[in-house]
Amino acid sequence: DLGFAVVGMTTYDNRYTYVSKRKWVKNFPNAICLAMEQPYEETQTIPSEPAEAAVFATYRREGAAGLELADYIRSLGYRAQVHSPNDPGSAVIPMFVAAGIGQQGAMGYLLSPHFGSRHRLMILTTDALVTHDEPVDYGIQAFCTICQVCVNRCPGRALTRDKVWWRGVEKFKIVAKRCRPVMARYAACGVCMKVCPIQRYGMKPVMKHYIETGEVL
Repeated sequence: DLGFAVVGMTTYDNRYTYVSKRKWVKNFPNAICLAMEQPYEETQTIPSEPAEAAVFATYRREGAAGLELADYIRSLGYRAQVHSPNDPGSAVIPMFVAAGIGQQGAMGYLLSPHFGSRHRLMILTTDALVTHDEPVDYGIQAFCTICQVCVNRCPGRALTRDKVWWRGVEKFKIVAKRCRPVMARYAACGVCMKVCPIQRYGMKPVMKHYIETGEVL
């Protein structure tokens, strides 16, 4: 009803809280992971001012919806804290994976099987009694290893072809010192999002085409 495309519940993992936010983040045990879909048409114009405007418009809608959800939870007698979608208190992607919403793709973002990385993420922490979801292997990481479109098209060469071990986790890792300068110069870039087949078509058509033809859609 609030406009979120995907919702999942998991434990709030304090290991991912940013050091600068540790005094701000309240000690609530549960994380409600929320994803709001970014408009399709504007996203396909990346990099551009209309695409960048769509990003911030989605953040505004999401922030307002998150505040409304928190007020509802409080009306039930529980506590809730909204983590700003564009300035979160923690690294949220691992918790979204734990909540079964998607998997980390080759571009380093969370990919949902519905619209890839064309979404904006936020979490709401609470002591409300919620049922936790479980991680789901959608086959996204296996497909990303084959696809590599975002890796090949990245203008900053900031994406790596293979996963690496980083702080105890095997993951696709963005080379930030190559990514950030391009983002700052070209309307926040986002080429990796634009060229992702899952973002354009969804996971099901992409996998069906690959199984039938052996080619990336």
